[in-house]
Amino acid sequence: MKTYLKSWMKEHNQPLVFRHTSPYKLSVLHPLTYMDLAKSRGEDMPKPELVNYMKTRLNTEVEYHKLLPDHPKNHSFLYATIVGFHKMEPASAYPGFTYYFTMNSSQIENCLFEVIDVEHSYPATHGLSGLELTKRHWERFKHQMKPTPDEWFGTIDPRVEVVIPFSVKPFGFVPQEEDR
Repeated sequence: MKTYLKSWMKEHNQPLVFRHTSPYKLSVLHPLTYMDLAKSRGEDMPKPELVNYMKTRLNTEVEYHKLLPDHPKNHSFLYATIVGFHKMEPASAYPGFTYYFTMNSSQIENCLFEVIDVEHSYPATHGLSGLELTKRHWERFKHQMKPTPDEWFGTIDPRVEVVIPFSVKPFGFVPQEEDR
């Protein structure tokens, strides 16, 4: 997949490709309402963990809603990372679906970007300038960043997190493990 993705990026003159993972097969990736998010997560999480997860997510997203005030308050956000700007497992190791998509400058201008890492995080910043700031920060500290254990998710991987308030259509995906 890595070779295919690089050749696709070159052939389509796309310097950035975004990556989103999901346990579900989707034709369009979109932000969920908080109610739908709780239902989706509740399929796998025991109730106490789900309550804690939703509380943490809502607290985190208060800041995102301030930075993106036109986004509906009852909706979460779509999360992705940028290919080459993360320390996540390869798509072939992820048991679910890994989706790839691009965004134009106008779409990027309406997103938030931050670096997720215990020691070298960078706060959520808006638009093209935020993208450039987080990419520079990532390049400066990426060799010092390490995955950290998490009680429920196993590991929190360092990455440039992309917070997207709209739907995107993937151009391709790696299927779930049982379909490979």
